[in-house]
Amino acid sequence: MKKILSMFTIASSLLSCNSADIPSGIWRATVKNETDVEIPFNFMFSDSSGVKQIYLINGDEKLKIDSIDTFDDSIHFFIPLFDCEIRARIKNNKLTGKSIKHLADHDVVMAFNAEYNIPWRFIENPKKPAANISGKWTSAFIGTDGISSTLVAEFLQDGNKATGTFLSSTGDYRFLEGVVTGNNLFLSGFTGSDAYLFTATLKSDSVLTDGKFYSGYNTFKTWSAKKDKFAMLADAYSITKLKANSQKISFNFPDLYGKKVSFPSQKYDGKITIVQFLGSWCANCMDETNYLTKFYDKYKTQGVEIIGIAYERSTDFNRSAKLLIAMKKRLKVKYEILVTGYTNDSADVLKSMPMLNNFSAFPTTLVIDQKGVVRLIHTGFNGPGTGRYYKEFTSNFETAIDRLLIEN
Repeated sequence: MKKILSMFTIASSLLSCNSADIPSGIWRATVKNETDVEIPFNFMFSDSSGVKQIYLINGDEKLKIDSIDTFDDSIHFFIPLFDCEIRARIKNNKLTGKSIKHLADHDVVMAFNAEYNIPWRFIENPKKPAANISGKWTSAFIGTDGISSTLVAEFLQDGNKATGTFLSSTGDYRFLEGVVTGNNLFLSGFTGSDAYLFTATLKSDSVLTDGKFYSGYNTFKTWSAKKDKFAMLADAYSITKLKANSQKISFNFPDLYGKKVSFPSQKYDGKITIVQFLGSWCANCMDETNYLTKFYDKYKTQGVEIIGIAYERSTDFNRSAKLLIAMKKRLKVKYEILVTGYTNDSADVLKSMPMLNNFSAFPTTLVIDQKGVVRLIHTGFNGPGTGRYYKEFTSNFETAIDRLLIEN
């Protein structure tokens, strides 16, 4: 009798576990940081014949999410590549829950809310813009620690809609989207791993003041900017260097399945080898990996190899390998990815690569010639969100590789 009752209970439980009714279409979402500031973004949800998909929308980018579970009154989806997830409950076409970013030893959790059928991001009925911010800007940022930095911003404004990004000497803030309403500017971006909010006041069409920048759970900076068509950053090839007595590098790390891979080795003899310092947690790294994957398809038959060496948030090999295997599959990476066993702390990177004099940012990319000599070191990456900067980098990078190939 107990066995029959148990089977009946299980069956009843399964029957009651219905899929949540999540309407397809556009949603407006927010995550809330430590100071109760809301960072908004939009996403599209679709459910066609049981195939569920979400697209996070940031400017021209639509980040696809297809690892989605719905049950009872809840939705749970994993954001690809960055070891992040969102768990929420639905009621009256509204989602309430948490955005969770998994770090090595703890989780960063922010309140998540979303409402169906709201296409706007910041303001439903924005005011007439006081100015047009399209163009190039020199931007000065100051953190709560007093440390200042200079970035280059590139904006495009069409009516009230504003898009663009900020570029630093170590990377960019990817695709940002927002609005100019009256004399106020609002921009945001959300990938799960990163959540950005920029606000500022338009003093004129060439001056932005009273800027505030919120990043993730608790990062805050103030900023201002002046329109400057000649704005530029330090040469990304001049930031990271080898020690004075070093021309070559060497390493020995396991691949994603535990097999040790060495450099230099016979496989790479006589070839141009690109060594990519990356992490699956790093959005700029994923942009660069997307590019290098296409680059490798073009150049691998010409005597070019790529090795990605990964510095994850955790030193746990199995955890790191799982994330990197998922990354490699999603981005269709055909070149070697190794697990260093070191974290993404710059001190750890230098410990693993003692021939480096310094290390500033992920990604960093080394170009090694056919004789094993390091010829170029590029810090950071200008991704597709930077528009012409991305095109300039890829063109110049391939020109440099073509020249090295001729030397052979």
